[in-house]
Order: sequence, then C-alpha cells, then structure tokens
Amino acid sequence: MSFTNILHGINLFLAENLFYALLGVLLLNILQRRQRQTSARKRMATFYISVLILVWMIGTILIVHFNLPDMLQLPLLAVLIYIGWRYRTHTFPFRRYCANCGQALSGGRILHHDANLCETCEPDKQASSQQN
Repeated sequence: MSFTNILHGINLFLAENLFYALLGVLLLNILQRRQRQTSARKRMATFYISVLILVWMIGTILIVHFNLPDMLQLPLLAVLIYIGWRYRTHTFPFRRYCANCGQALSGGRILHHDANLCETCEPDKQASSQQN
C-alpha cells in the first residue's frame, strides 16, 4: 500500500466519523452550561474547539466528495492546528494541576471551573477578594 492509499482510507474514515467527535464536544459544551457561573471561559473554549472540528469535518467531506487530492488533508490539518495553537489561551484553558499549589485537579474542576484552582485554594481566593 502506498502513502496516498493509506491517506485516502484515513480521509474516508474521518469523513464518516468526525461527526461523532463534534457531537461529543458539543455535548460537553451543553453539560458545561449547568455551571454557568464558574465555567463561562471553558464553555467558550469547547465551542471554539467544536468550530475547529466542524471546519475539519467540512474540509474532509469536500476532499472526499469532489475527489480532490488526499494530500490536501495535511495542509488543512496544519492550518487548523496552527489556529488552535495561535489562540491557545482561548482554545485550551484546561489545566490538569492547580495554578496555586500544583495539586492535581479533578475532572469536574478541569472542565467546569475557570479559575483552575483546587478545592482548598479557591476559597482562599474568594476570601481575599471579599476582604479587599
């Protein structure tokens, strides 16, 4: 098998299945909506990620539907990765560790709390802001 045959198979797979990745990210966005007060920034980030996946899906479908060269997938993916990287502060605000003490965050805190602080550090931030 040549590289172009492998890339064609990948394009067909992506054209059929990127929809499910888009649905997953949009479902996560809807679940984040329950935490409106604490997750506005991260909810917008999942929306931006879903827009990138949507553009990737549309580009892949166009490549497959119009029998365009399968190598166009590589510049398309490179441009989307560059856009995500360029605006990474808006696109990927999710942190695994607490910004204050370095403790590992739970999945709920990673996805639903914009402050990226653990349970013990977040009340300290709220108490210091109320004192000022």
